[in-house]
Amino acid sequence: IGTRPGGHFVYAREYIAKGEEICYLRGILCEQPSRYSVQIGPSTHLAPHHESATTDGELPSPWIYTNHSCHPNAMLRGRELIAIRPIASGDEITFDYETTEWDMAEPFNCLCGNPECRRHIRGFAHIDEATRLKLMPYLADYILEEIAPAEAGSVP
Repeated sequence: IGTRPGGHFVYAREYIAKGEEICYLRGILCEQPSRYSVQIGPSTHLAPHHESATTDGELPSPWIYTNHSCHPNAMLRGRELIAIRPIASGDEITFDYETTEWDMAEPFNCLCGNPECRRHIRGFAHIDEATRLKLMPYLADYILEEIAPAEAGSVP
């Protein structure tokens, strides 16, 4: 976990290959989203354990510092954070929050700086059709299931 003006971030300690599991998210299952939870099911969210260090000095939920990017290098599959392209040692690890969150508990203005930045992150329910199609390979299963009836209805 690194620190910079504005907050913390997660970075790679060593090279991570595309497709490699970065970490498994541990935490507390809950029904209500919060600023720090991540959605892992239609009505299930994972909240981080208390932020204080464990007896071995490790934070119990370091994934809490994994920031959003509109051009991420990782994605969530269930509770596994997976590299979607090679990540060099020292690079920040990010994922797109709108691929897991249907409706953000606390929307925010994105500052990722990518030319295709969506600027205001509110959740998958609020993005346009072109962006939805672009994100399809990275979407959480429960979001795919949620949009499947709508997609099936639009097929001629």
